Amino acid sequence: MYAALRDAFEAGRPLFRPGAALRDIHATCLRAVHAADFPSYARGHFGHGLGASIWSEEWPYTAADSDAVLEAGMVMAFEAPWYIDGIGGFIIEDMLLITDDGAETLAGGGLARDLLEL
Repeated sequence: MYAALRDAFEAGRPLFRPGAALRDIHATCLRAVHAADFPSYARGHFGHGLGASIWSEEWPYTAADSDAVLEAGMVMAFEAPWYIDGIGGFIIEDMLLITDDGAETLAGGGLARDLLEL
């Protein structure tokens, strides 16, 4: 599961740049998880806007039905999660500032993304 999420994250992350349609990022991430032999994986969104509160998910959403396009100056959460009822979940997530030529990771950009098994 972790490898599938990482594939989705690595496929979607470079797409965060001005002019990118959020629905296209969602489709790219979903295709990556499906290609990793999880064809029934479904996810409403792979991220959301930030700014009103650190405790809320807010528009725009990186979702299949989104008509939003990224613009320089936007701050977005990009996440590749998998939740399992009664057990917990996995999530790979970055907070991104959309810049004139891409996106800057705001925190944790130097951290390893490897799964740590205890």
